Amino acid sequence: MKEGSMKVPPTLVRSTKVERYIISNEKKENLGHCETMLVDLCNWKVPFIIASFLGEGLTDKWYAIPYEITSFDDKKKEFIIDVPKDVIRHAPSIDKNIWGPDKIDLRWLADACRHYGVIPYWED
Repeated sequence: MKEGSMKVPPTLVRSTKVERYIISNEKKENLGHCETMLVDLCNWKVPFIIASFLGEGLTDKWYAIPYEITSFDDKKKEFIIDVPKDVIRHAPSIDKNIWGPDKIDLRWLADACRHYGVIPYWED
């Protein structure tokens, strides 16, 4: 950051434009779906997709996936992540029944970043 500049804290909103897009791995296995995308209106970033994953113990939770560890196949409308399912299983999650647009928790998002080896951009 340049000396004398002030960093604007994240102002995150949800975007449902990508709702239900598939999330797959490099082997083209369907891992789950994108439920929403977070957009930071002040810093002009798309920092996270919020995912629901398939598999025992995963379906009742939402997971924040740092956008920078994903790639996107525009033709298939599909997010691709190269992360083993075991890493996802142990990722910070939130009960999908209690999370809403007014409950975006920066601590949860920061924990998700660190879990995937990413520095939260608002702490950078």
